[in-house]
Amino acid sequence: MNKHGEISFSWVNDVFTLEVKRAFNEEALEYYIPLIQKSVSNRSVQDWKRLEVWDDEVLGSPTTAALTKLLWEWYDKNGCVLTGIVVSNSVQAQGIQNILKSKAKVFINIGKAQSWLERHNRQINQDKEQLFFSPALLILTNYYLPITWALAIT
Repeated sequence: MNKHGEISFSWVNDVFTLEVKRAFNEEALEYYIPLIQKSVSNRSVQDWKRLEVWDDEVLGSPTTAALTKLLWEWYDKNGCVLTGIVVSNSVQAQGIQNILKSKAKVFINIGKAQSWLERHNRQINQDKEQLFFSPALLILTNYYLPITWALAIT
C-alpha cells in the first residue's frame, strides 16, 4: 500500500518543529518515524522542545494512534521536555487527549503554543539552575559548616 500523510520537520535552536499534513496510514508512519528519530538522535542538545502543527486533515486509524503514542514516548525518553501540539479541529484535540503526557498541551493557535513553550522553557531553566547549585549547597552544609563549628569560627 502507498503511504498517506506527510511530515516535514526542522530544528530552530532547541525546538523541533513538525508540520503534519493529511490523513495517515501505517506505511507513512513507518517511513517517517526512523527519519524523525535520526534527526533527534543527531542533535547535540540534551533537552529540547517539540512543536507539532497539524493541518485540518490529520487523522488516523487506531493503529496509527498507537504508533504515534510509541513515538511520543520515544521523544520523552530522548530528551523532549515540553510539547505543544497545534490542532485544527476538535476531533483532533479529542483524539490525542488520551495519549498526552503532563509535559504536553494542545493549542488551536501556533503563537500561543510558541509562547507557552518559551514560558515553560524559562521555568525549566530555573529549575535546572536550582538543581545545579543544590550539590554545592550540600557540600557547604555537610563539610564547611561542621568544620567552622568544630574550629569555633563564627
